[in-house]
Amino acid sequence: KECIRRRAEFGKADLHDFLPEMIGMCPGRPIWYRIQRQHTYACSQQNKKYFLRNDANLGRKLLLWPAQEGWLQEVLPAGEGGRFYSTDYLHSGNLAKNASAVKSKFALADMEYDFLSEEDILNIVDRAIPKQVKCWTQTLLRFG
Repeated sequence: KECIRRRAEFGKADLHDFLPEMIGMCPGRPIWYRIQRQHTYACSQQNKKYFLRNDANLGRKLLLWPAQEGWLQEVLPAGEGGRFYSTDYLHSGNLAKNASAVKSKFALADMEYDFLSEEDILNIVDRAIPKQVKCWTQTLLRFG
């Protein structure tokens, strides 16, 4: 992660050109979602019994990526606790895909691209699981 983070911080010009493409080439890329209905609750762990008391704001845009089966994790700064949303919210219409978070030839064809800020990209790097980091590192070594 440190190698990827240094690359992101060193080459600000690369940040929006190279890193989103690299993230998009690997499985588990983040997607922007929008909260469509009230009573959409995040959980502090990947279990519905750990729901957070306040429901998420209607219309709020969330950057989420796959966690364990049946869960999406919000991409937050590493110092913040986890916030997870059940994929049941996708089926119920509480959450709707809004846009792909990475502009990539591997992005979903039926989705618009939405901008990732520098903070978003660094949060993605910080929150990545080892499998993603390995794929990103291999991509970085291959392309540069």
